[in-house]
Amino acid sequence: MINNYMKNVKSIYPNISIENFYLNEMGQNNDVLIVNHSLVFRFPKYKNGIIQLKRETEILQYIKDIISTPIPNPIYQYLEELEPGKVFTGYHLIDGVPLWGESLRGIKNHALVKGLATQLVSFLVELHSISEEKLSRELKLQVNNPREEINKLYDKIQKNLFAFMRREAQKRNITLL
Repeated sequence: MINNYMKNVKSIYPNISIENFYLNEMGQNNDVLIVNHSLVFRFPKYKNGIIQLKRETEILQYIKDIISTPIPNPIYQYLEELEPGKVFTGYHLIDGVPLWGESLRGIKNHALVKGLATQLVSFLVELHSISEEKLSRELKLQVNNPREEINKLYDKIQKNLFAFMRREAQKRNITLL
């Protein structure tokens, strides 16, 4: 499958030089390939992921000149055949490491933590400087309520999965809210 992904990229972008590539194992909804240690290609695993990737690409292209923090800039993309394995976006790998909770807790350098916090705050301030009206008008984005969405998801989990879970696991999940 991975070789097919690279064949698809080469068929759309024949001038791209591919010296090496490997699968990044972190993708839950996308197969993520790192090419030449400098490019990231994402291939949605599911049809619903294709719609999300198309939307994400539009948003990233819209905000790329507004946000000063490095963000993915999908310079390679094929969003025509809406079929998993064919659709992809590609962008330059961004230097750094993911902000996983475990790695953040391991940072002991106060100046580094302060720098990361400043960078995150700058990103959020820039992102939230775009008015809801403008986003609604230009990107057709709808305002959503994440808390409401999480509560609905939890209700679905409780309704459909709790019957199959041990009592202690049910109680542990209830306390997470």
